[in-house]
Amino acid sequence: MIVDLKSTPHKTPRLIVEGGLVNLAPIFIEVPTFTHFKN
Repeated sequence: MIVDLKSTPHKTPRLIVEGGLVNLAPIFIEVPTFTHFKN
C-alpha cells in the first residue's frame, strides 16, 4: 500500500487503512478456507 502524502494528507492515511482492511479481509478469509479444503 502506497501513501501519497501530496494529495489530501489528512484523508490519505485513513483511506489507505480502511481500503487495506477491506482488500485484505477477503484474503485472510479465503486463504485459510482454501487451504482447509485443499488438505
